[in-house]
Amino acid sequence: MFQFGNRLPRGTTFWKHLKSRLLTGFFYFFQVLFQFENNLPPQSGQMELELKRINISHANELQKVFEKAPQYALNVDGTNYVPKDSAMRALQALPPSTSYKDKYVFLIKLGNENIGAIDLIRDYPEKDTAYIGLLILCEEMQGKGFGRKAYKALEKYILNELGLGRIQLSYVESNPVEMFWSKNGFYKIGDRKPYEGINRKSFSQKMEKEIMLFHEPQDYQDRLNELFKNVRSDVLKSISLSRFEHIGASSIKGSVSKGDLDIFVGVDENEFQHAREKLKEIGFSEKENTLRTDELCMMVTEKYNHDVALQVVVNGSEFEDFIVFRDFMISRPDLVEELNELKRKCRGLSADEYRSIKSKWVEKILNQYFS
Repeated sequence: MFQFGNRLPRGTTFWKHLKSRLLTGFFYFFQVLFQFENNLPPQSGQMELELKRINISHANELQKVFEKAPQYALNVDGTNYVPKDSAMRALQALPPSTSYKDKYVFLIKLGNENIGAIDLIRDYPEKDTAYIGLLILCEEMQGKGFGRKAYKALEKYILNELGLGRIQLSYVESNPVEMFWSKNGFYKIGDRKPYEGINRKSFSQKMEKEIMLFHEPQDYQDRLNELFKNVRSDVLKSISLSRFEHIGASSIKGSVSKGDLDIFVGVDENEFQHAREKLKEIGFSEKENTLRTDELCMMVTEKYNHDVALQVVVNGSEFEDFIVFRDFMISRPDLVEELNELKRKCRGLSADEYRSIKSKWVEKILNQYFS
């Protein structure tokens, strides 16, 4: 989703903001190029790590993994023993409103050896999200890079086999894994919540990561156009708005997109605060960690079981460029296809990596057509 204004002439807040993003993003851009150019296969003779999906018939194998990681039980539950039913509980546990068809338990294998396990739930806590309930390694295998390799294998499975682009998890603060997940691209969302294990009181913290998954126009645009009409109808029943327009990639014919819905809501300056309050009354909330000014506020909702964002903008402000850039791209199908190819090449990258690469492309367009 667009998260900042797209003002096109030089010397504006948008241009400075874009320049700042590009400077901080160069590291990611060149790192991605390095990965593309150095994507070498494993050397001959190396054992490859793999994930093996299991069921209740593999409980004994899974139990042995837990027993080789007793520190996990101590960190999370405050016990100096591993319960004998740990594997069965892991295999049978289900979050609310989910079923076993959405549950994936894997053994992490290195050759013929089981060195860890993963528990994953599809479409939880919301649709199009994968939730990691557990990633555990036998203690003798920790600190050797296998955890990162296992996560990368899981991420590839989530993207390619499940077709999901958002991953969430929660960790218990008494279990020191925050740095591991942060290094793998996760960031904290929401508030800490009290956690109580068998003999341990702590807090849990949710984290999230977005990996880039794009949809071809024929697979999503008709559906999102209908969703836009539904959202517009719902909002305008409660709030009188003179400007309510479909923006972003999904508004541009033939555009490859993440499949989210961005909407421009234009209001007069003296109505800016009032409009935000009215939108909150009908289920929208202000998006955290995005650019927010006296003229721009991004608001989101989960009520449509889809990513929907409203860019609430003061009429006549620099953030009118959401509309300007949309109309420019509509007039240039050649540039739409050029951007489509860039997006296809970015499939599977992190959101930060993709935004850095896309920002470089946007800078090129600004220099070429709006200098």
